[in-house]
Amino acid sequence: MLAVVQNPTPRASWASNVRRCPRRFALSTVFAGAAGILIAPLYNVHSDMGTLFGLKAFAVAILGGITSAWGVMLGGILFGCVEALITALLGSTYTQILTFALVIVALAAMPNGLFGRAGVKKV
Repeated sequence: MLAVVQNPTPRASWASNVRRCPRRFALSTVFAGAAGILIAPLYNVHSDMGTLFGLKAFAVAILGGITSAWGVMLGGILFGCVEALITALLGSTYTQILTFALVIVALAAMPNGLFGRAGVKKV
């Protein structure tokens, strides 16, 4: 959205409709609001209520590779499936511990994430 506002000409040359950008932003806001409405009855309201969700989102973004949108989406699906599998097999006691431990192990094996690329250093 910021790139379109600052300079719409290059964005238009990429065969993307510049006029749709604010609508997409509004649609994503509607989806975020709907998600908040759906999750609100499950939790009590308190000051650190989004901390765990934020940590999970950050872990998924790092796991998928910060530079790759498809990697982050795949990382989110993978994280959710692993979390559901651990909860179903071992119970909710170990879910957070094991999922974050698996993220640490995955990042030790692939430091740039699933689809991330290492930064190029020019000498």
